[in-house]
Amino acid sequence: MLRAVILHGEDELTRSEQLEEWKATLGDPTVSSLNTTVLDGRKITLPALIEACDALPFMSEKRLVVVEGFWARLEPQEAGKARGSRKGAQTSEAALVKGVLEYLPRLPDTTRLVFMEPRSLSKGNPALHIRSSDPSMVQVKEYRPPAQEGLGHWIEERMKAKGGAIESRAARQLADLVGGDLRQLDQELEKLLAYVNYQRPVTAEDVRSVASAKHLVDVFDLVDALGLRRGEP
Repeated sequence: MLRAVILHGEDELTRSEQLEEWKATLGDPTVSSLNTTVLDGRKITLPALIEACDALPFMSEKRLVVVEGFWARLEPQEAGKARGSRKGAQTSEAALVKGVLEYLPRLPDTTRLVFMEPRSLSKGNPALHIRSSDPSMVQVKEYRPPAQEGLGHWIEERMKAKGGAIESRAARQLADLVGGDLRQLDQELEKLLAYVNYQRPVTAEDVRSVASAKHLVDVFDLVDALGLRRGEP
């Protein structure tokens, strides 16, 4: 039986949207917030994790426990640093992982446990060993942003999902202008959709009028900031 989900990778936008979908299943926003617990996985202890997971949902069938950065802290190089800097620690990182794995079969059915990792986990991370040993217990999903050459296609598909359209040339131009920051690209698409009022496909001229203007403002702000810094005594 699936006990936990590990979402990792640099595509923060899609990871966050998946989490928001799960939050929406908890009920209205008030109930959802009451049944969502977010924990800092970089310093969480096993008792604190168990306490959060064992709590009963309030006015809902499920509750959500989100642990941020837990498995990233267990990357081989990070775990080595931690052991070297905490010689007197009673519990090693390996013991912590063992404790989590021993607890998962006892995780209440009313709790959805989600580990959110800010970057892709390496092959040596314990999280990936769990998946290979028992994929039915822990689901691991990686979210990689598209490569630069694939951004244009991503933009076109994203625009379709929003109920709009963008010409391929305009999508490539926007990708070149903004780069691989998917959240910023998404914000630019919202602006462009408002600009054309959902009435027609976004063109390259629209991108120059809307996104280019924002890009130039950012450049001017950077130049001004550098100028002020050069003027400091």
